[in-house]
Amino acid sequence: RRQMALLKEQRAALIQQAVTRGLNPNVPMKDSGLPWLGEIPAHWEVKRLKYLSPRQSVGLVINPSTYVIEEGVPFLFGSDVSEGNISIEKVRHISPESNQHLKASRLYAGDLVTVRVGYPGVTAVIPPELDQCNCASILIIRQHKSFHSQWLCHSMNSSVGRYQVSLVQYGAAQEQFNVSHAVNFLYPVPPLSEQRQISEYIDSESAKLEKLRQTYDRQLTLLAEYRAALIHECVTGQRPVPEPSSQ
Repeated sequence: RRQMALLKEQRAALIQQAVTRGLNPNVPMKDSGLPWLGEIPAHWEVKRLKYLSPRQSVGLVINPSTYVIEEGVPFLFGSDVSEGNISIEKVRHISPESNQHLKASRLYAGDLVTVRVGYPGVTAVIPPELDQCNCASILIIRQHKSFHSQWLCHSMNSSVGRYQVSLVQYGAAQEQFNVSHAVNFLYPVPPLSEQRQISEYIDSESAKLEKLRQTYDRQLTLLAEYRAALIHECVTGQRPVPEPSSQ
């Protein structure tokens, strides 16, 4: 379990380094002008989210549950979004007619969605298989040719994004933040080609760490099964137990 925790920390540090310093350790640096960010590569810029994406909005907020049906078009809620991933195992649905009507909250492959309520700031990219699905209440960041979607996703999930969310989130029972705050979040922005390289590097290294995590997870499962079997054998007399010492 300690090793799994360390892997999680290692991945977070890897992403933070890549999205704030790039992949070249010898690149000239400059002051970003932001005390919480520090230095960034000299050829990078610092941009607000509203200048990266052509449009940011929020999914359907007013009575989204009234549109839910058993089968139809996937209808994403914040609970379906995790860091860099969208789960469709328990996804809700709306009718094709409702999806056509709710054009403002319709999503397209390459768009980004960010959780607003519960675990604010958690971001994922809409994959091709969910193209033209719909969503409720989550922040929508429209894709644009000026940025690489997966790179921005990594940046928003890094401490750069999470720190800015922490400054504006509110709510005791359920933490949340507003789109009016999100549009002004600042990110260090490399050229587009470098964004792709950074994204590919993070994905490649994350895959290696995930394989290690899965190995540790299997070991934990096997140890738990062995322990349960050991206890069963001992209490049912199937395994001889040494007599206690008389001393």
